[in-house]
Amino acid sequence: MTEGSNKSLLIGIGVVLGLLLATTLYLFFENRELNEVIQTKQNDAPSLDQDPIKSIENTTTENASTTDDTLEDESSTEASSAEQVLWQATKKINSFDGYLEYIKSADDDGTHNQESISKLLELGTLGWLYSGRTNGDGTYSDDQMAEVIWRKDYDKNLRRVLPKKGDIVSLTSKEARRTYPDFLPRDQQNGLWQLNSNAFVLDVRIEGKSAVILKVVYQ
Repeated sequence: MTEGSNKSLLIGIGVVLGLLLATTLYLFFENRELNEVIQTKQNDAPSLDQDPIKSIENTTTENASTTDDTLEDESSTEASSAEQVLWQATKKINSFDGYLEYIKSADDDGTHNQESISKLLELGTLGWLYSGRTNGDGTYSDDQMAEVIWRKDYDKNLRRVLPKKGDIVSLTSKEARRTYPDFLPRDQQNGLWQLNSNAFVLDVRIEGKSAVILKVVYQ
């Protein structure tokens, strides 16, 4: 065989070997990528010891929880908006009874309750007065002169119940009652609380053993 033929043969063998190497490398990397894809799919799929139904239920529960949170946020926003509308209407009316109604109607957070009380003090008269005697059991005796008509988060019978701070009361005595600027001494009258009108209770004290003295703002 001539030298040229040997050279051509060597070149041909080199080309063949190069093609075989390239093919081997190609198949190696293709198989590795395929294995990675398969492994990823397997990792994403439920394991054999995991109940696929429970997996679906968990996913559904998570989605439902997210929905519930969204609905609660929307409900809270709507409640807040409704209270703002109520507050704006109350301010526009700007009356003593209107602010009492806001306190009764506002949501639990009572965003503007303190502002309402300030308005009551601005529009009304602040005074102390005797409102009857207690039996010592948290109720009035037969000489009750003020009746609790509203108490926050209280759905029981309020008849003869002694007032407490934050209540709204109505004067039920036989006639209007004079009030005094201080708890003691009560010698200088400063206003007249009219019969059957409402007041907001700011303080309650027991004088002696049974006399119930109220601090109210009324109009």
